[in-house]
Amino acid sequence: MRHQVVHNDVNVDNVVVDDAGEVSGILDFGDMVRTAVVADLAVAMSYAVGADGSLDADGLDPWQAPYDLARGYLTARMLDDDELALLPHLVRAR
Repeated sequence: MRHQVVHNDVNVDNVVVDDAGEVSGILDFGDMVRTAVVADLAVAMSYAVGADGSLDADGLDPWQAPYDLARGYLTARMLDDDELALLPHLVRAR
C-alpha cells in the first residue's frame, strides 16, 4: 500500500466548515502518523457510519454518509484497486 503522513482522525469535531458549507480548516493533529493512505479515509468513514450498523431511527441507511464521504474523497484523490478492496475491512475494523 502507498504510505504517507495522514491526519488519522478526521471527524466532525476536527473539521472547520465556513458559512457556505465548505471545509476551511482541519484541527487536532495529535493522531498524525505515517501509514497507508487508505487508512485516513477509513478512519473518517468509520466516524460517519451508524453506531450499531442497522437502520437508524429515521429508517435511513447508516452507511449512506460514509459512502457519500468516500465519493467526495475520491473526486480529489483516487485510490488504487488494492486500496479500494481493503477500505471496507479497515472501516469495519475501526
